[in-house]
Amino acid sequence: MFSSKEKLEYNISIRFQGGARDYLDIKQCNREVINVIDIQSDTLYFDLNEIHDGVHTLMVDTENDYTSVTGELPLSINYLHLSNSFDYRPPIVEQIVSNLPGNVQELVLDMNRDTITGPCIIPESVTILGSNDSFYYQNLKWFEVSPNKVYMGCQLLIDSVESFEWLLANKWICSVEFARNVLNMLVGRQQLPSHVIKVGLDFDIVQDTSFLPHKLESLACRYGTPFSHFAHLKVLKIINDYPIKLEKGVLPPTLQKLRLYYEHALEADILPPHLTTLYLYDYNHPLCANLLPSSITRLSLLAFNQPLFTNVLPSSLTRLNLTAFNQPLNAFVLPSKLKTLYMLKFNQPTLLQNSLPVSL
Repeated sequence: MFSSKEKLEYNISIRFQGGARDYLDIKQCNREVINVIDIQSDTLYFDLNEIHDGVHTLMVDTENDYTSVTGELPLSINYLHLSNSFDYRPPIVEQIVSNLPGNVQELVLDMNRDTITGPCIIPESVTILGSNDSFYYQNLKWFEVSPNKVYMGCQLLIDSVESFEWLLANKWICSVEFARNVLNMLVGRQQLPSHVIKVGLDFDIVQDTSFLPHKLESLACRYGTPFSHFAHLKVLKIINDYPIKLEKGVLPPTLQKLRLYYEHALEADILPPHLTTLYLYDYNHPLCANLLPSSITRLSLLAFNQPLFTNVLPSSLTRLNLTAFNQPLNAFVLPSKLKTLYMLKFNQPTLLQNSLPVSL
């Protein structure tokens, strides 16, 4: 049987998925081959010492308010994902986070507000700290992080003046999202600190550009928030309709990823030259050569249903989503590097020879 080191080196996973009771029913000699555990905490108490040294990945989902743990996790764990569903705040989450294994590298925490109530030391080994949603300040304020650490995937939800003031003093947070109506209390009185490079503005429009850091790299916002002046912007997502026609120079030339609800026809040189990812949700106009930058590797045209011709799609394209496309697919239209193709409405009676690249 493979050793723990070989499983890591060759990406071999032997998984257990199920309830804690079922895991405890497995004989110890059989448990030792498992290196990935995806477990639901369906017991009142669970002894972490039951998880043997050799487990690399541990995912724990709690759907109650009462599960508690004793013992310690093994040092072999390098990926840990804890989640508590609905509005539960089980003690298991804080008990584990307050005593993390010293070699964990990736830590994913999906927690409700006030799940953490006391100090938790984040090991130096952690390189990725993230969540499937934003972190509440009420949890993050208890984390003790090594000096000079920065966690790109750790996004703070700013839902109060208190959470904003905490951000100012904690430079390991570089990504923020604003709750509804909070900006009204801050814009004109405060300014986001320079260590913030990613901002989500899902609800309110910010017209005072001095509030946002001038070195911003990622912005999700509503139409009406100015963005053309950001000289370092790499990612832009406009989360509602962009009602006016884009002119040359409106989109920053530094953009690499763009998501846009846009219905107008594009013209040449409108899109930035270094785009690698482009999502156009409402676009349904004919495409011509050199309209889309050749650097694009991921393209989603979700409403597009126009004839496609050769040399129109970017030559670097590896992933293509044409959800609404239902037109004849001619030979050599799709780029030769394409690896993934998604077409939900496509229903043509025949596929011509060479209409699909061999790379698929």
